[in-house]
Amino acid sequence: MSFLFLQYNMIMIIQPNIQNYKKWGLKKAPLFFLFALLPSALITYIAWATPANAAEQLAQASSAAESTIETGREEMDRIRAAILENFDLGTLEREVTFEDVLADPDNIEINILYARTQILKGRLDRAQAAIERILLQRPDLHYVRMLYGVVLYRLGNFVEAQGVFNKILSSDISVENKLQAKKYMDDIEAKNKRTKFIFSTAMGIHYDSNKNAAPESGSVLLLDTIIPNSVTKKDDTGTLLSATLEARHDLGLQRAHELYGKINITTDQQAAQDDLDLIVGRIDVGGLIISDIGEFDVSVNHNRINMSQNFYLMENGIKLRWDALGGKKYRPYVEQKAQNQIYATTHNSSASEKNGWNMETRVGTKITFSPISLLDIYAMAGRKNAKEGYNTFNKKGAGVAYTRLFDRGRFLIFQGSRQINQYSDNDAFVSSITRRDTKTSLRMTGGMALASILPQDMPLQQLNDVQITGTVERSISGSNIINFDTINDRVQIMLSKTIRF
Repeated sequence: MSFLFLQYNMIMIIQPNIQNYKKWGLKKAPLFFLFALLPSALITYIAWATPANAAEQLAQASSAAESTIETGREEMDRIRAAILENFDLGTLEREVTFEDVLADPDNIEINILYARTQILKGRLDRAQAAIERILLQRPDLHYVRMLYGVVLYRLGNFVEAQGVFNKILSSDISVENKLQAKKYMDDIEAKNKRTKFIFSTAMGIHYDSNKNAAPESGSVLLLDTIIPNSVTKKDDTGTLLSATLEARHDLGLQRAHELYGKINITTDQQAAQDDLDLIVGRIDVGGLIISDIGEFDVSVNHNRINMSQNFYLMENGIKLRWDALGGKKYRPYVEQKAQNQIYATTHNSSASEKNGWNMETRVGTKITFSPISLLDIYAMAGRKNAKEGYNTFNKKGAGVAYTRLFDRGRFLIFQGSRQINQYSDNDAFVSSITRRDTKTSLRMTGGMALASILPQDMPLQQLNDVQITGTVERSISGSNIINFDTINDRVQIMLSKTIRF
């Protein structure tokens, strides 16, 4: 370890007095060495351990930021498919049943309310039948025709949907609805391409209350001795930039098998703590196989993290995932990940002791209460192997994410997770106690289409798929060793744009 160099220097300083040990007796000599080594060890420990912990936290934060960007794009796609993006269904005064329609079958308003009720409940086949009845009586209702087009789109009937949107574009309808119809037309055209490209970019700012991952007590444990007031929390603001290019190729088979590749670069520049600046690069290459029993996603990935412009961590891994076929309320999934982690020795010479495989299995289910109300629950278990036992641990935990979609491209995501890490051995330099951490994360993200908050008379075409999101998060790491007992509060605002071609 690097602290040995400072210890050696301290020994050289006190070497002229070594003859005095004989006067004290051999039993007291180790106490003198401990007294001499403790200050240098403490200084060195604080110098490398805290930045290393903060780097791991920052890497997790950047991964979370990337996840927010990706989640936001996925939610925008889901909103579009659920006919809610920039298409206001309005507030239902009441739910209308089929019995209400039978009681007054020629009442257009009752039929529209019934169709909207079925859409919000995810019963698109019933909504389609109701809308077709309405259009037979009133083909001039462009709002209803727009509703019909997006229902067909959601059902995957792209040919008929394209014909409906063509009629809308040639009709006397609002500019906003024409823009949305054009967007659906573009999406249908993209879906018909065998090779698709998606480019996403995002930028934003964030604030962290404990960027350097300092212990809550301000103290550290060293050789089972508490060193009080040795580390201070440092808050900071930062700038996030992210760009992702994704390519997908349909193999042209009867099933929708496809190959895909994705490359992402995310930078996180701190305002004050430049030593915690990050550049994260990630490459994924994989394939999606569709079968009667579900979707199989197999991919390999390569990650590289640079901290303060120096190489910090490289990961090479594989991911296997199975999802049950869609169209049902419950959609279970199983995901297995394995990453071979290789740490650099740039920031501290003991980093290589963390080298090894990080493996995780996640089992969960997605529950669709309606097209606007989604729940994801999972349990996980895994193991991090390392060269040293005090960096090796078993992990287990659980998490939940609830997504609520609103009209005009707005959504809220509530996430919570809890993970327990039980280490295999103690770090004698720190404590005789074997480390056990409990990590808890609470996160809320809200987003909306930028066009939905701007004046309606402004040109909206350039703002299609521009999304603004805000995130608040609290990360709590509780540990039986005070060095790793940390709390960080994070606030983040992002703007993102997605282009499909």
